Amino acid sequence: MRAPLLFTLLLGFLCAVPAKAAVSYIQSSSSACGTAISCSSTFRNPVLGGDLIVVAATWDANRSLVSVGDTQGNTYHSAGTVVTIVGGFQKAQIWYAANTRAGSTNVAVVLSGAPVFQDIYVHEYQGVDPTNPLNAVSSYTASGTSLNTPTVTVPAGALIFGFGPVENGIPSPGSGFAAREMTDDNLTEDESAGVAGLYSVSMVNTVSANWISMMATFNAAGAAAPLTEGVSLNGKFTWDSGSPIHGTVAIYQQALTGDKKLGQWPVGNTGSVAVSVTLQDWGIYRFELRDLNGVLIRQSAIVALPGLTSGQLQLVLYQSNNGVKNAKFTVGMADLVTQQ
Repeated sequence: MRAPLLFTLLLGFLCAVPAKAAVSYIQSSSSACGTAISCSSTFRNPVLGGDLIVVAATWDANRSLVSVGDTQGNTYHSAGTVVTIVGGFQKAQIWYAANTRAGSTNVAVVLSGAPVFQDIYVHEYQGVDPTNPLNAVSSYTASGTSLNTPTVTVPAGALIFGFGPVENGIPSPGSGFAAREMTDDNLTEDESAGVAGLYSVSMVNTVSANWISMMATFNAAGAAAPLTEGVSLNGKFTWDSGSPIHGTVAIYQQALTGDKKLGQWPVGNTGSVAVSVTLQDWGIYRFELRDLNGVLIRQSAIVALPGLTSGQLQLVLYQSNNGVKNAKFTVGMADLVTQQ
C-alpha cells in the first residue's frame, strides 16, 4: 500500500493530570482449548465487585471472533484491534470489563467455527478507575527473540498489561514485569507504572520465531475526568509520488460503547484539508482517509492524548502488516508532522 503523507497539527493547550494510586493484581487463570469453538476459563476465587477483568486470547487466523462474555453478564470492550501475526498464521486480541459484578466468573471467547487452536487468559485487577479505565493500547508483530510494543504515555500508578503469543519457543517477562499466565507457551505479564512517562511491553523468547506483542494500559481509581482540548488540523495528504489525495478524512474517538465519529471533512482536489475538533485528554482517536468512492486509503492512525504536558503529542500508526509503530513529536504552531 502506498503511504500518505504530510499532515500539520496545530495543538492547543494540554493540561497536566495528577498522579493516582497504583492498581493491584488479584488473580488469573488460563485455558488451552484446542479445536473448541468456545474457549473459557474460570477464576479460582469469586471476582470482587467493581474490579477490572482483562482477557487475552489467541487463535488461528482462519476463524473470526463472535463474542466475549462471562457468566456474570459483564460487558467486554476491545482494548485495541485484532492483530494478525507476521506470516498470517495466528490472531490475538485483548478485551476488558470494568466495574465488574461480584461472584464466581467464567469467561468465554467464541469463534466463528472450530479453530486449529485457541487459548484464553483471564486476569482480575483491583483499583482501576471504574468509569475511565482504558488509558492506551499498542501492538506490533515481527520475528526474532525480542518481543516489544511501541511506547505509550502512561500516568503514575496505572496498570500496564502485556500479552505475547509466539509461534514457537517460550517467552519470559521483560524487565520490571511479573509473569502471570503461560498456558500453551504464550505469556501474559503486568507491572504498575511507578511514575508517569513512556512505557512499552517487552519479552524475550527462547528461540527466534514469529510473535505478536500487545499492550493495554489502565488508569488507577481516582483518574481525573477527561479534559477537552481544541485541536486544529491543517495539512495536505499526498502519495509518495507527491500527487494529491482527493477524498475525505474522518476522526473517531474510541469509547466504551464503540467508536464515536467526531466528524468527516472533504479533502480538496489539491489534497488539502483544514478542520477544528474538540478532543478529550486520555482519549484514543482514529483518523480514516478514504477516496471519493469511500474506499479506505490508509489504515487508521491513532492519536492518544493521555495527560501529556503542553506542546506534546503521541502519534501511533497502523502499518500494513497490522502491527503498530509510533513516534512522539513536540508540536507547536505550524510544526510539520510526517507520517510514514
